[in-house]
Amino acid sequence: MNKDSTVSIDKVSYDAPMQFICSKVEIRYLPDDMDSAFILYDGGHYPILAILIGESSYIKDVTRYMEIMQHEILLEKKMKYTPIIGLEYSSVAHKIAKDIIIFYLKANRIDIHFFDELFLN
Repeated sequence: MNKDSTVSIDKVSYDAPMQFICSKVEIRYLPDDMDSAFILYDGGHYPILAILIGESSYIKDVTRYMEIMQHEILLEKKMKYTPIIGLEYSSVAHKIAKDIIIFYLKANRIDIHFFDELFLN
């Protein structure tokens, strides 16, 4: 089990219960039915779930994009992401970060049109 509470099977990452971080565990699964995969530990069955968005470190990318967007807002200018992020630029992570900010603005009844020109395009 990895330090981020994930395990990789055939290049697919799975979330597992945090209690098993850095532990050696037995994982049982049928290759054609990964939805039923589980950890067998001390006689108990603990489900593992596929990470659908990608690697769990993907959330770090979303956080990086949100940080850059904060700078865009504070500086009131659009930033070029590729020189900052590098070749790992992900339009999906960027979109998720935008959606989180838009949700926050709407939930707090902040006029989102204030930011239209800056990063909603």
